[in-house]
Amino acid sequence: MLGLSCETISGRAWAPGGRPPPRRRRGRNEHFAEGGIEPSVEDLISDPVTAAIMRCDRVSEADLRGLVDGVRAGLRARPAAL
Repeated sequence: MLGLSCETISGRAWAPGGRPPPRRRRGRNEHFAEGGIEPSVEDLISDPVTAAIMRCDRVSEADLRGLVDGVRAGLRARPAAL
């Protein structure tokens, strides 16, 4: 035929040298697990992982809030896109 073969691992086939297809996950009951849903800034700031990263980067909560507020103000001041 075309001289292509497929390898089968765990009952799944894909072209040689390629990657296996992504695994489908069962529905998750995690907050923000679905695409298009974003956490609020408050949720991000109160997250322990964010807090740990901020400590390592020596960024205070006040600095981050000031940055976010400044960006928000700048975005509101911009004219709407046509």
